[in-house]
Amino acid sequence: MSISEALKAANAKTVVKGNADLNWKLKSSGRTVNQLIEAMTGPINLATQEVEISDLGVEKMLCEAVAITNREKLAVELPESTRFEALSLAMNMGDGLLIMNPLRADLSNLKLSGSGSLNILSQEFEATFGAALSEGLAAVDPACRVNKRLVGIEWPVNCAGKISEDPGEWCSVNSQKIIKQMASKEIERKIEKEAGKLLDKFLQKRK
Repeated sequence: MSISEALKAANAKTVVKGNADLNWKLKSSGRTVNQLIEAMTGPINLATQEVEISDLGVEKMLCEAVAITNREKLAVELPESTRFEALSLAMNMGDGLLIMNPLRADLSNLKLSGSGSLNILSQEFEATFGAALSEGLAAVDPACRVNKRLVGIEWPVNCAGKISEDPGEWCSVNSQKIIKQMASKEIERKIEKEAGKLLDKFLQKRK
């Protein structure tokens, strides 16, 4: 299935290139298109190949968030598009909603995993992701290097909107939540360090 052709059929403005393999087992009943959609139930699985979304720069968005935590500015202009190395969704249809769980995506320097839902009739959707970043982001721009303070932190990405709207407005990264996580990890590190010192002193006294 051509993703771009499917989106055109849905009157979506999103520019997506790539192909997808779909398999489903759906059942429904009704006299109108809307009734059929609202009564439709069953699983749908999707796996894609060579997908690229224009006007949605996921790597740029996360790189900017990392740069904020590093208190630096990006030196280069990153692309306003996203190329996925892999993208897969396990979905279930019911009450006019397409529930997406899990939703997984791999990019060259990060991995996304999350869940979401899409209202078929209104074309409104929402999704939340956790992003795992790799050290390869430093090659994209030195300001978005993933240093020791950022290791193990799951970067929250929140998305919502309509398929027919501008993809550039769909998603955002909660940078403040990341800063709070970093502060929490720093406190834990200091506590562990002080506990280690106290243990060393105790062991020395026991000798």
